[in-house]
Amino acid sequence: MLGIGYDDARSATAQDADQCLKDTWAEVLWRIYGGSWRHANLFQADPHPANCRFGSDGRVGFVDFGCVKVVPERQRRRLLGLTRAVIDGRKGDVRNLMGELGYFAEGFTLSVDEAYEWMAEIHHEVLAAQPVSYDRYTSQRAVRTLVDVRRCSDHPVRHVSIPGDLLFFSRINLTANAILAKLGATVHARAIADDMDGAAEPMTALGKRHVAWVRQRGLPYGLENHDHP
Repeated sequence: MLGIGYDDARSATAQDADQCLKDTWAEVLWRIYGGSWRHANLFQADPHPANCRFGSDGRVGFVDFGCVKVVPERQRRRLLGLTRAVIDGRKGDVRNLMGELGYFAEGFTLSVDEAYEWMAEIHHEVLAAQPVSYDRYTSQRAVRTLVDVRRCSDHPVRHVSIPGDLLFFSRINLTANAILAKLGATVHARAIADDMDGAAEPMTALGKRHVAWVRQRGLPYGLENHDHP
C-alpha cells in the first residue's frame, strides 16, 4: 500500500514528517471528515488513524469503509444549520435546532445560554482565532467537552439526550481532533468550513482545488438543498 502509516515503531511515520506536510494532511482530513456529509450526505464513521496512508505529495489515502453512515437530508440540514448558528452567534436558533435534532427528548433541557456555550465549545476550532493549532491541550479540551470525565452533575451531557446517529459525529470530532493534535497541525478551520458550506470563497490552495472538484462534479455545497429524502 502506498504512503506511510500514522504510527509504526519500526519505521518513519506521518508524525515524523515536515510540519508543512503535516499541515496539508490535516487540511485533507478536515475536508474528508467534514466534506462528505456536506456534499453527499455520507460520512465515514470510523476515523481511525490506522485507516489512513499519508503521501509525500500531501495526499491522504483512506481505507476500510466498513462503517459508512447515510445522513438523511432533513437531519443534515439541521446539523449544518446548527453549526452555522453557532458560528453566527444566534443563540436562540442554536437551542431550537438542538431541540429539533432530539437533544431535549425525555424532559432534558438546557437554557439558551447553556446550550450555546456547550455548542461553542464543541465548535471551538472554528470559532477560535485563525489559523488554529492543534496540540494535546486542544485534544484534552475536546474530550472534556464531550465526555463527563469528572462525573460533574452540571456537565451539559447530563442534561441532554444525544440521538444515536449524532454519537458518530462526536466520535469523529474526538478522533479527528486527536489525530490533528498528534500531527501538531495548524489549519484555517473556519475558512475550510465556510468554503465547503458555500458561505465564502476558499482561501487555501487546497480549498481552491476542493471547490473546483465540487463544481466539476456538480455536487452541492453544504448550504444548498440536496436531492435526497
